Amino acid sequence: DLNGNTAPDGYQFATINVTLQALDSEPVDMYYSDFAVLFSDDTYCEPLESGYTANQLPDEYTITNQPTTGDLVFLIPLSEEGFLFDYVDYYTYEGDDEFHYNAIYDIIIPTENWTRSDSL
Repeated sequence: DLNGNTAPDGYQFATINVTLQALDSEPVDMYYSDFAVLFSDDTYCEPLESGYTANQLPDEYTITNQPTTGDLVFLIPLSEEGFLFDYVDYYTYEGDDEFHYNAIYDIIIPTENWTRSDSL
């Protein structure tokens, strides 16, 4: 149970607290879909949209050169022993609906750092 929400059968919630900061004075528009977790079977999922924790980052937000801290909430299969946390850097061309991936940055979240429970 996470803030009154129950994970579907076979899944658990994983909350990752992040701190984001723009490297220069220009603000950067961010979206919940800028992040993902990659599972051992090469499938992935994006964070859940807002409303699961009081500190959850909104679906769209702007970061500046001052730190922005918040939660990203994911649904993780109970069978997973580890996953990669990814920042997905992509762009589109004006008038083009296709995503062009610039880079994917992996951050390993080892299982020994997990706290497994039925409720958070």
